[in-house]
Amino acid sequence: MTDDEKFLFKNLTMEEVRHYTKENIKDIIACGFAIDKTYILSNLQGMNPALYTNIAKIAKSITTSPT
Repeated sequence: MTDDEKFLFKNLTMEEVRHYTKENIKDIIACGFAIDKTYILSNLQGMNPALYTNIAKIAKSITTSPT
């Protein structure tokens, strides 16, 4: 799940992103994907959640545009 992109490029809080990610996962399962044959990875929760969440928050707070 590209929940990190939702956080970085939309005006959403981390809690809202987590809620939408759970809802998106439900939608995927409802489409008929077999749970035992499907691995769903959340970018924010899949690797090191504490580290990557903080990195995403820092990335959102900085800008790369010249001033």
